[in-house]
Amino acid sequence: MRRRTRKAVVPLAGQNVELVAPGLKQIKRKHGVDLYWAKDDAALFADYRPATVHIHVDLSNPDAGENIERICQREQAAMLLWLDERGDDRERLRPKFNGTIGSLCLIYESDPESGFSDLQQNTQSSYRDWLKIVRETIGARRIGLSARVFLLAGRDDLQCAVRQRLL
Repeated sequence: MRRRTRKAVVPLAGQNVELVAPGLKQIKRKHGVDLYWAKDDAALFADYRPATVHIHVDLSNPDAGENIERICQREQAAMLLWLDERGDDRERLRPKFNGTIGSLCLIYESDPESGFSDLQQNTQSSYRDWLKIVRETIGARRIGLSARVFLLAGRDDLQCAVRQRLL
C-alpha cells in the first residue's frame, strides 16, 4: 500500500518546523499543543493497538523535532509490520515490568495509560526529577520483598497502637 507522505508543521521553540512524522496529530489544548501518533484510519488497521501514542516532548526545545520524527516513524513501522505479517507483536506491547521499583517508575513515566501523561508539563518535570532519584537510590529493590517488609512493619506498629489503647 503506497501512501503519500506529507510533512507535518509543528511549532518548536517559537518557529514552525516541517517534520517527516507519519501519523502525527496535533491537539490544541488550554496549555498549548499535545502531540500524538495515531494509527491509520483505514479499515485494515481497525484491530491494531495502540490506536494512539502520546508524544511527550518539550516544544520549547528546538531539538525535539528529531524525537517526534523518531517516535512517529517507529510507531508507523510497527503498524506496517503488523499489517504485513499480522505478526505477533506482543513483545513490543508487553509491559516492561520486572518486579523492581525502578521498572515501576519507568512504566509510570512512559505508559500512555498512566496518569503521568495527563499532568501539566511543570508537574511532569518535577516528578521526573523525583522518579530519577527513586530509580537511582532504591530502583533495584524488588517490590514483593519491599512490600512484605513494609506491611510487616505496619502490622507491628498497628499492634503496638492497639495495645496502648487497651492499657
